Amino acid sequence: MTGTVVNFAVALRATAECLGMFAAEVGLFTKNDIDFHLQGFETAAEKGMAGLKDGTWDWLEIGVTPLVPRIADGQDPVVLLATTAVNSNFLMGHRDVTDVAMLEGRRVGCLSNTGQTAFAANTVLAQHGIAGTVELVPLGTYPKIFTAVANGDVQGAILAADYRFHGSVHYAMNALADIGAATGLPGTALISTRHVTARDPDLTLRIVRTYIQAIHRFKTDRETAIPFLLRHLNLDDGAVVAGIYDYFAKTFERLPYPAAANIQRAIDETAKTRPDVAHITPADLVDTSFLDTVAGEGLIETLYG
Repeated sequence: MTGTVVNFAVALRATAECLGMFAAEVGLFTKNDIDFHLQGFETAAEKGMAGLKDGTWDWLEIGVTPLVPRIADGQDPVVLLATTAVNSNFLMGHRDVTDVAMLEGRRVGCLSNTGQTAFAANTVLAQHGIAGTVELVPLGTYPKIFTAVANGDVQGAILAADYRFHGSVHYAMNALADIGAATGLPGTALISTRHVTARDPDLTLRIVRTYIQAIHRFKTDRETAIPFLLRHLNLDDGAVVAGIYDYFAKTFERLPYPAAANIQRAIDETAKTRPDVAHITPADLVDTSFLDTVAGEGLIETLYG
């Protein structure tokens, strides 16, 4: 293997955070002279951000919301592109739970208490006036959440959009709320730090370019993407995974600019419990200069015709 060695991590086992691994599998990093090393997987937010801070990895696919308090704490994470512009999670209920209000006084599974799933849960639950009554149970991975739902240990869960399909089909779970539609919170992103991107802007541009190529390959190569998702998501239902593929083939944007309005929403919501973040703006979290360069190169026109 030749190319610049680059260390990556992925916070969740989810389609919204699969593009780096997909690009590695189909050889796109190699074509851009990058040696992709996956150093962390299913890190969730706390470990993912800690690894970025201490240099265990320099590139991370993760939800945008956890970045906001880190900026206030003096760290320098930066969003390079939005893998999903708006939050693609769903609040799900056990088969007997058909309305958000029915979760009052009950337990909801999430990945961690400090990441985007818990934040999304609290935001939706607060809209229904029951946030303070619901116990959020950090379970670390989506398979553990499904086990907890099946055993009756939790009565609700925050699931990524892909696991929403799996939960509905195999666990008779009910979709109670589309988090993105209900809250306007931002989705997932490729992030690094301003220090790293300034140190090697050419490498940063090649990585961003690789992700744009990965989106194109994903959207246009169903025969390769679906078997990849079966392995990536660790699911064995081809029909469910085909539905997941169709959902994200439409969701992924050709040129994935972060949505400033959604990021502002994350800042405003975070400020309710962390007033010191109120001065932060979307520009403090985002650097679109590399996307601008890719757009100016005409890569999108070359890929899509």
